[in-house]
Amino acid sequence: MNQPPCHKAAENLQQKLELRIISPDSGLNPPKTYAHCDDYYIFGIIDHGSTRIECDFREITLGQGELMFVKPWQIHRFISSTKLHARIMFADSSLISNRSSMIFEDAFLHGFSIRTTTETLKELSQLFDIIRSHTDSPPLTESIGKAFTDLFADTLVIDHTDTPGVSQRQRQHYLLFRKALTMHIRSSRSPSYYADLLSLSPVYLNEIVKRISGMSVTGNIQTEIVLQAKRMLAYSDMTVKEISCALGFDDSSYFNRLFRQISGTTPAKFRQNLESSGSNLNPSIDSR
Repeated sequence: MNQPPCHKAAENLQQKLELRIISPDSGLNPPKTYAHCDDYYIFGIIDHGSTRIECDFREITLGQGELMFVKPWQIHRFISSTKLHARIMFADSSLISNRSSMIFEDAFLHGFSIRTTTETLKELSQLFDIIRSHTDSPPLTESIGKAFTDLFADTLVIDHTDTPGVSQRQRQHYLLFRKALTMHIRSSRSPSYYADLLSLSPVYLNEIVKRISGMSVTGNIQTEIVLQAKRMLAYSDMTVKEISCALGFDDSSYFNRLFRQISGTTPAKFRQNLESSGSNLNPSIDSR
């Protein structure tokens, strides 16, 4: 197995915002059916028809009037569609506000359903069309793009940024914790390690994280470990023991127990199920 390709905004986006229309009549730029990740956000509005995508090993089916988004570094692929007409926006991370970034982080962590009112859906579509008609003016499109992503974030059902008793500074600590977790999970799974990185006490960090995410720091760490392990099981030839060591476990049996506790299956069984499903996990030669 190969590592999935990771597309970079600097190489794949001519501007900080790029738009695409997917329709049955257009054979241009078809969605990618191979697993890959990007260092930028993807937002979608399903105008008609339906589609199935896979994002970090979770299949999501979307229909008319629904929304979707993919965070940077999430491994995803297009599976299938039926009479699909959709508006897709690719956005550089620099255009996403801290508040919206936190909402997207929460939604990814908890699982989400993106449903909105007809009026909000209309507003998002109008903003998309305005951006599309002013692509020759990057400053204007970026400004409208920020409004689009903020409005998009507000449509998420699970929004922990308005949790009573949580200050803006505490929300910022939480966002920095989540970012540190994705960057340093292979170096340490100690709650105190992340507290030290943020110059906070472990007790205080745990209080913030649990209040906002609903899980303790340890719970967040364990969830991230299993996600990283799933990616390696799917896209590398490393043995379970090698993966265990790469994630900092001296005892592979403990790693196996943790993986099963979080995912409901063993690492070996998870890989076996992927292989038997015949999923298209091999990258093709292409860009975005």
